Amino acid sequence: MIKKDSNNHDNGTIIFIHRGNQFYLKPALAQARVSNPLVRIVLLGDNSNSDLGASFCKKYKIDHFLIDNYFQSAKKFGQIYQHQGKNPYQYELFCFQRWFVMLDFVKEHCPKGNFVYLDTDVIIYINICDVFKVIKSEMTVCSRTGPQYTFFKSVNALESYCEFINYSYKSPIGFDKLKRFVSDYNNSGMPHISDMTTIGVYASENDLDDLGDCNRTDFFCDEIVSYPQCMKKGVFGKKIIKKHGVNYFQKSNRQLIKAAGCHLQGGSKALWPLYCDRSLLLSLLNIESIYMFLRYSLRTTFNYIRRLKK
Repeated sequence: MIKKDSNNHDNGTIIFIHRGNQFYLKPALAQARVSNPLVRIVLLGDNSNSDLGASFCKKYKIDHFLIDNYFQSAKKFGQIYQHQGKNPYQYELFCFQRWFVMLDFVKEHCPKGNFVYLDTDVIIYINICDVFKVIKSEMTVCSRTGPQYTFFKSVNALESYCEFINYSYKSPIGFDKLKRFVSDYNNSGMPHISDMTTIGVYASENDLDDLGDCNRTDFFCDEIVSYPQCMKKGVFGKKIIKKHGVNYFQKSNRQLIKAAGCHLQGGSKALWPLYCDRSLLLSLLNIESIYMFLRYSLRTTFNYIRRLKK
């Protein structure tokens, strides 16, 4: 079983929330440890990922807790949730509930704050301590609405956001705000109300630091690796330039900016071998990852060549 409460809490905590044991989970966890050797890394998961392998857990020092043990607030939100869009009901609901699961967890285990939520398809390069040193708001966002890398300086910051979610679903005025936001951003990847909608509205009302803002000069968090976001792209996604052991993106004006991480959304999850630290390849590559990588790479290369011919 995964050892619990094994890491140093004073340097901050990285939290992943995930059900299942898909091929990209281990690379995300291992990359977080490589980039953050002194922080605590927590996986709030289920029985399917409660034991990722004794050698893996010992090497990367992952603390595992069951989501079900921190589901009280999430269950209450489920009673007021109104489903929107074409995504499956349970999928969309859990996107909201994860914030309440994390809130119940950090109240007990991270009372001092300085914790960050990462999606399990994020390959992170930056040390989270460096982010906490420069951000000004108590909570952050990525590219106006993205939850991929969400930093919290305090438990109160997460509690405030969760209260906002509850208000938005309990209050007709609050829910209308979400509807208007969807209408305003419908052509920018916001087809229906989701937790990204609540993040977008909350961020705009509370002036949250945007870690995916193209105007940043210190570091840049990738929202979706397959989108340019004012950065140069290659065949598969944003280009990574490595200099003196540090990963950089390159802006359209050729200026380099420190890469905080890459979000391998959708099929791009298969590209983790291209974006993770090379030291992880030998220990984490397996038949499934190789198959997924080759299939996605061949399809993407074919489509790229076809576009060039047009």
